[in-house]
Amino acid sequence: MLTCNAKREPAGEFDLEINLKTSPEIVTGSTRLKAGTATKVALNIISTGAMARLGRVRGNWMVDLQPTNKKLRERAIGLVSKLAGCDRESARSRLERSDWNLREALNEG
Repeated sequence: MLTCNAKREPAGEFDLEINLKTSPEIVTGSTRLKAGTATKVALNIISTGAMARLGRVRGNWMVDLQPTNKKLRERAIGLVSKLAGCDRESARSRLERSDWNLREALNEG
């Protein structure tokens, strides 16, 4: 459970309970300010950690992206080029041979 309620008593019915300590909102009832921002940051940290733990990250690079459009294909080419230490044309060839599977292209060679 993730909460921003400092007065909440621990429930004991959850495997993990995270209580983010935020002060009262500037505008009463507007939880998108402090509590919403704190929750978003906490969830980003948790999901980033999960992606790294699942092997979807190399160093600080997300290598489990799905290059479904031109922008993402260019990003994939750049990642393979950087991480495999090859030029962009070789990176493109590796990605095409692996059907644009970034992890498979990185494991080639």
